[in-house]
Amino acid sequence: MSYLPPAFIAGLLVIIGGFIVADFIGDVIERTRAATQTAYATWFATSVRMFLYFTAVVIGLDTMGIDVQILYVFAQALAWGLAAGLALAIGISFGWGGKDYVSNNMNRWAGSARSTANSVSPESQDTGSATDDDD
Repeated sequence: MSYLPPAFIAGLLVIIGGFIVADFIGDVIERTRAATQTAYATWFATSVRMFLYFTAVVIGLDTMGIDVQILYVFAQALAWGLAAGLALAIGISFGWGGKDYVSNNMNRWAGSARSTANSVSPESQDTGSATDDDD
């Protein structure tokens, strides 16, 4: 083992330890699914496990002295893509779910806006100056 650099051994230990921790956390999440009867806990556990695997590999390779900048770029692009997809999904779900509520209440809202607009007197909207100069 004297021919292996210490950074390589440390990086390998980080990767192995990260995989062990990732498997443990994934198993904990799957056991939680069994206790709570949640349908998507297996997907969530797999996603968390893959994220932790990736994190362990990146940290381990960085510990070994290997440049991992390209992995950071890919991870950032993936994170932005997931965030944009999640935002789009939330926006579509609120829009699709709220269309019936809006269509049922639109006449009431429009009537309330008309009555409020009619109750405002024309004098309160006058923005002209109060002085008359006949020069």
